[in-house]
Amino acid sequence: MPGAHILFLFNLAYCGVSFAIHSFEECNTTGPRNGTLSTCGKNTTIAKCFYDLNITHAYNYEINAYIRCSRLNLSCIPDKYEFYTTINTTTLNGKACGLDLSHNLFEALPNNAFHDTTNLTFSNLLNLHLNENRLRFLSSNAFNGLIHLEYLNLTGNCLEWKSSFQYGVFNALKSIQVINLKRNRFNNFTDLDIELQNLTSLTMLYINPSNITGNLTFGPGFLNLKNLTIISLAGFRNNDCSVNQIPEGIFENTVNVKNISLRECNIIDVHVKAFFPLKATLEELDMSYNRQLNFTGLNKALEGLKFSSVLKTLRATKIYSELGLGIEFQADYLKTIKTLQNIETLNIDLNKIEVMNDAVFYPESQWPPSLRNLTLAGNRLTAGEYMTYGFMAENITNLDMSRQHLNYDPFAEYGRMDGTFDEKHALRREVRNSQNTNTNTFIIFFRNTTDWWFVFMTNPEVFNETCECDVNISKSLVCLPKNMGTLKWRESFIYSTISPALICGASRLKNLDISFNLFITWQGPVLGLANLESLDLSENYAKELKKEFFLGFPNLLHLNISGNMLGRCFSPAVNNESHLLFANLNSMRSIDMSLLKIFDLPDSLFRNMSQLEKLNLSNNYLTTWTTDLQSQCLYHLDVSGNKLATLPENLTTYLETLTTNNCNQGRNVTLVLSYNPLECSSCDKLPFLKWVLDTKVNVHREQHEFCLFEGGKQPLSTRADFRKAIDRLSSYCSDRSWQSWVIGSASAIFGVFCTACFGTVVYKNRWKLRYMYYNRKRRHTIKGFEHLFSNDAIISYAKGRASFIKNKVVPALEKNHGLKLWLVDRDSMPGVSVAEDVVHAIYSSRKTVLFIDDEYLTSSWCDYDMNMARIESLESKRDLIIVVLMEKLQLEYLPLKVMRFLRNERSLEYPDDDQYLETFWTNLAFEINS
Repeated sequence: MPGAHILFLFNLAYCGVSFAIHSFEECNTTGPRNGTLSTCGKNTTIAKCFYDLNITHAYNYEINAYIRCSRLNLSCIPDKYEFYTTINTTTLNGKACGLDLSHNLFEALPNNAFHDTTNLTFSNLLNLHLNENRLRFLSSNAFNGLIHLEYLNLTGNCLEWKSSFQYGVFNALKSIQVINLKRNRFNNFTDLDIELQNLTSLTMLYINPSNITGNLTFGPGFLNLKNLTIISLAGFRNNDCSVNQIPEGIFENTVNVKNISLRECNIIDVHVKAFFPLKATLEELDMSYNRQLNFTGLNKALEGLKFSSVLKTLRATKIYSELGLGIEFQADYLKTIKTLQNIETLNIDLNKIEVMNDAVFYPESQWPPSLRNLTLAGNRLTAGEYMTYGFMAENITNLDMSRQHLNYDPFAEYGRMDGTFDEKHALRREVRNSQNTNTNTFIIFFRNTTDWWFVFMTNPEVFNETCECDVNISKSLVCLPKNMGTLKWRESFIYSTISPALICGASRLKNLDISFNLFITWQGPVLGLANLESLDLSENYAKELKKEFFLGFPNLLHLNISGNMLGRCFSPAVNNESHLLFANLNSMRSIDMSLLKIFDLPDSLFRNMSQLEKLNLSNNYLTTWTTDLQSQCLYHLDVSGNKLATLPENLTTYLETLTTNNCNQGRNVTLVLSYNPLECSSCDKLPFLKWVLDTKVNVHREQHEFCLFEGGKQPLSTRADFRKAIDRLSSYCSDRSWQSWVIGSASAIFGVFCTACFGTVVYKNRWKLRYMYYNRKRRHTIKGFEHLFSNDAIISYAKGRASFIKNKVVPALEKNHGLKLWLVDRDSMPGVSVAEDVVHAIYSSRKTVLFIDDEYLTSSWCDYDMNMARIESLESKRDLIIVVLMEKLQLEYLPLKVMRFLRNERSLEYPDDDQYLETFWTNLAFEINS
């Protein structure tokens, strides 16, 4: 990053600048063009502004502020400023590092518009925002006095080049480093160099050429701007920048520029020599969002940079129209790119790439040898033969291929992964048994998927794979480029089980992100990733985790499994192997286990993690804390959003010891306890409340939180609130001994009374209870009860399907197949509630047929039908539900309970073609009768 760019970012951070893109009003055709204003200058304009918290300057410890006067409907530059703040205004000392006058109604800037006032000195100003006004004219001396100004924002006004700029308007800005002129009208760049040539400190120029009718060349005056390293013509939105063609000499006078953005400029063609003057300096080029450029046009544009030794970053996102056909990525698309000698980053996202030609990888990789970072996110990649050769792009270290729809399962079971093997496969193995000082290690040269599985199942303790990629191995195993360090494959809707798998060539892979997919079962082990340090499996709707899954990640440091449904897997009451899930993760530094629906944890789950530093268990269902933590380096524990009324003494004592450990020197030990229903009405909670008040641990609580005390709410926002809660509880507990006897006696009397009442009620209703018991028992146990059904099926449907049911379903099933159906619109009994009628119909029908579509999923009555049928199916222990899918349903939009329902019940799809209707009705009738 250029030094000027770093300085600019530092100034923005220091002054608290925040950016937002706002829509601006259309510029009218009338208004000042000569710098005169009919009202400004006659009356004093007062601006009542806010200024940010005072801050300490990094060098001379002076107090400065950032003045915000935006959205005040000002039409003239203020003559006087008044400040609203809770801080004493005398600390301002007449100085400010930034002034925000954006989103007002200025139409012109007169001479000396920014003159010092009694409480504001403009000569100290570093940043000035005049964006989103109605400026049409800038007088030649408008910026006089701004001798230290470094950043000027004129974005989104009605300025037109050259009529709106009086000659020499920027000459007073001797220290200016950044000028932003975007979203104004620049039909040409004629004489722009004359206006800017004296700004020798200028490092960044932001400008939008639009509706080009003339010269689009940065003139010879730009040769004086030797510090100018960044030029951005990019638009914030469509049609802000409209160039169509980039001419040959456009950059011939900007020979020091290192970064150029032509993003979203509607570029169709670039002259082959347009970038040639920048061949020795240009380090970053952005051609993204030029939807008619395509890869052929990109290669032409790069001709002038051919064999460049300085270009490091090339961005070419979305250079194809979103309305066009998908493309096959050809080797020729890299014809010029592969000549770039030091290219490190290439972005080709959102380009509708559906498949890659084999020649891109084989017999020789066409990607530049220096390329390290490649992003392919948001394309339409589908599985193809090219995947066999992908490992040959061996120099790529970081690959982002998120948001794809490959329809490809990387963890597919190519062989028999059930623990069995056949001798035919086993005979094709080449196994060399070598003596090690500690153990025997099998070094396997795999030829078939079942080979490694056979060896691992036979000797898992000593299994140590050596799996180098070649063309033969890549046809049966997953192969990665040997230098791959980071792989992102998120948001691609991969619906799969993570089965036992061996990944070859991944010895250097450190970071793997496969979040936001649909890996619902984590079986594993996944071998070949022994050096993996960061793994993100969040938001995968996973509900099953096997104890073997993490065996292949012995060096994992950071793990994110948040947003899944693994609560039952971690519960020792449900899974007697839950304590072994993390047994192999001894090097762990941070774990995110938030939003997992965890209601219980095994005691020893984290016991082996001696170096754990951050643990996030937020937004689960924990009611008590029973887990042991052994790490002496833990400094951040997040248990917010659970149901913890208190924390046990062993945990608070452990956290207290962490504050004095050598491992945590220089950092605060933090406990995030927000959004838990803490109690302060029980005497056993008193030690915990006292600990929270006195501990050295940083206990984080949100404002306006409270604890429960005798049915009321006791605020816990401040230390004073905690002290009040402790005093109140202490007083309550000290005078409670006599209450215990009273409460105990009353409880005993009440218990005897309730027992007597309950016995009386049971005795009076003994015959009715016995009848209900035997009637329910008979319903479940008597064989042949099917003949008692009044209907063959109840039909459940949304109101929008009523005519379809009447005209299609009833004739097809009742007339043609002789079935008796029950329809709510036809067979409901008068005087009986619909809810009761539906339950009776489900109970008295052999089957329940649900005609599901989008309307069905949003109907409350249809939801009632579906749940009543499910309950009846469970209670009666009979298979009575048939699902008919009337249309294709978007899986990602389905509620979770509906996904489970569709997965567990039989379903038929209503055919789109009429020739298959007869078969469909026959199959449906058969299912009803079965």
